Amino acid sequence: MFKSLPRREFGKLQAKLFPKFFLLCTLTSFLQLATFQQFASTVSPSSTVVTLVCSLANLLYLEPKSTSIMYSRHQLEDKGEASSDEYKALKGEFGKLHGMSSLMNLGALVGLFVHGAMMAKKLVVAAI
Repeated sequence: MFKSLPRREFGKLQAKLFPKFFLLCTLTSFLQLATFQQFASTVSPSSTVVTLVCSLANLLYLEPKSTSIMYSRHQLEDKGEASSDEYKALKGEFGKLHGMSSLMNLGALVGLFVHGAMMAKKLVVAAI
């Protein structure tokens, strides 16, 4: 999508998709923890907690803040102030938040893989 859409339209699309994505990640991580007692003797909850914390950070702070900054940048662009100091500061802040969000996504993904690997190690396959 990034290469197919103009930057502004891509940003607007992401602003609609990411909150739903982060909410889905948060809810599924929470459900995994809520059903953890069934597997308590075989799997540690730590990887799922990592996934939940990373997803919550994106959902509650990083995504809303970066989207707000993106729209502020759009307003400055519309006024022809894309070379102003304020615009440059917003661009830097957006880049920082975007990087942190990417790291949180990576942390959530690692947590999911670790959880899946721990669950897979405990599977018992019966011969038919």
